[in-house]
Amino acid sequence: MLNVIITNNLYNINIERAVLCTAVFEPTKFEEIAVQLKADDFYHPFHQNLFTAMEELHKNDQPIDEEFLREKLAKKNQFNEVAFLDVLSANPLSNINAYINQIKQKAKNRKMLYIVAKIKHKIEAGESNAAEVAAQIMANVDSMFVGTDIEVYIAKAKYKQAILQKIKKLKKLKESEFVELEEEKIYDEVIEKLENKIGINQKKEWDDSFDEWLDSIDMDPDEVENKKVEYVIQNLVVKNGITVFFGPSGGGKSTGVIGISYTALLDGTIKRVIYLDLDNGDTTIQERKIHELKRILRQRLRYISQDENKVWRMIKELLKRDLHDTMIVFDSAKNFMKGKDRDKNKDVSELTEVFKRLRNNGATIIALHHTNKPNQEMDEYEQVYAGSSAWREDVDNMFLLVTNKYKNTFIFVPSKNRVGIIEEQAYKIENHIIEKVETEWAKEDAEFEEIRDQVISFIEDCKTPPTFSQILTFLIESGYSKNKSNKVIQKGKGRYWKIEKIKKNNKNLYFLIQPEEAETKFKVVEFEKKNKASSDKCDKSDKSYFRDFSKSDNCGQVRTSVDKNYVYDMKNNYSKKGYCNV
Repeated sequence: MLNVIITNNLYNINIERAVLCTAVFEPTKFEEIAVQLKADDFYHPFHQNLFTAMEELHKNDQPIDEEFLREKLAKKNQFNEVAFLDVLSANPLSNINAYINQIKQKAKNRKMLYIVAKIKHKIEAGESNAAEVAAQIMANVDSMFVGTDIEVYIAKAKYKQAILQKIKKLKKLKESEFVELEEEKIYDEVIEKLENKIGINQKKEWDDSFDEWLDSIDMDPDEVENKKVEYVIQNLVVKNGITVFFGPSGGGKSTGVIGISYTALLDGTIKRVIYLDLDNGDTTIQERKIHELKRILRQRLRYISQDENKVWRMIKELLKRDLHDTMIVFDSAKNFMKGKDRDKNKDVSELTEVFKRLRNNGATIIALHHTNKPNQEMDEYEQVYAGSSAWREDVDNMFLLVTNKYKNTFIFVPSKNRVGIIEEQAYKIENHIIEKVETEWAKEDAEFEEIRDQVISFIEDCKTPPTFSQILTFLIESGYSKNKSNKVIQKGKGRYWKIEKIKKNNKNLYFLIQPEEAETKFKVVEFEKKNKASSDKCDKSDKSYFRDFSKSDNCGQVRTSVDKNYVYDMKNNYSKKGYCNV
């Protein structure tokens, strides 16, 4: 038998009487009391029995008053006339929460004392060792403090929810045709009391505790000032941001992002890539040689594909992790919407919320997305993303990705810029590694080069420098469209030819640019052919007027480096047709 001495500081009979008295004389407050206290929180045995009787009466929708309580307790042989009169003679409380907290705290202290006494008894009797004692203490304390508190919070929430439902029902009844005009005032009074009971419409004071809470969530100006934008790929992919690359189906988005991923890993701007692929099958993955990359990168590249359940399990695990220096790719985004509509903001925002949560854990997010079906008259660089505005609104940066199959280049065109400094840029990809090239060169197709060469030859053949209209007339008469011809002439300014205004007749005349006059510096380099076999494999389609000296495949193929150096191809010998109407 345990001998536990309960001192006066472990209970307060007067507080217990006052709380119970309040429940008797103001039964509407019983629900508020009941959600916070249990019978065994009271120290006095009669108070425990009285509270239990109140709970039973309330559950059975019976009034909590003196007669019903007396009858209930008498049936159980628990009635104590003196103790009951002591409760009834106490003063009801207007604000009972402080008194309830006192009762709960003293109850916890008594329970703790009982736990200590019980464990002490077991040790003295040789029933427990030190490890068992420690485990018992932890288990009992957890159940006493954590378990009890959460039960109180749940009970409070249920209580407030029940009151809220009553308010809604009363408001609905008030609008009924059976409620008379003079009765509405009664409804309003009851509704107001219930709203006050659960804190609706009550304004709290702006006190020090509220300021302390605001301080904990307020902006830190020093932290903002010292924040630096980092890049996975300079001016293309912002680290710890959400970037969307959109383009037409089969337009090279996956290939481009694989190149970005591999290059970033090699450069060390990130430590690992999680590539979640719900778009491509095994054959496509094999053709892109992703398996070879996996062998090289091992754990630094995690490539999860096809199985949606595995992918979402992976995402759930990632949401629990620190994801700094981790890049996560969603290919393609619409496949992660679980059958929902990409045209609805609400549905799209559910997915982008996942992106944001991962970003908040430190991750860099890349999502691949599609364009609308292009209009035949629309320029490919004017394509727009498919679906709702949330695809744009909920992310940091956005690019249209256009591929030029003629030059095997990938052009990234900014569509939205919220974080960092991003810019239009182009790349070639070899062995999964991206290499920056001059953007305008990357956009040139076969017809562009053909027209460009015609313009160069025309300017060379003219005895005097031609005007814009003379060049345009020549191209149109040669069978090229006016729009395409004009585009080539404008794009070639500063790269292949320049304009000088003649003061005498105020005309703009066109001159070919010499190497020393180019907008960017370049060197003159002659490319050597190692052997005929290698030259036969070269791509001779490109006859750019300026060449990059930094890289060569022995046939003058442009490989423009990051510093944008160009090379004048000494082998280009433009034919002189003798055509000039100047």
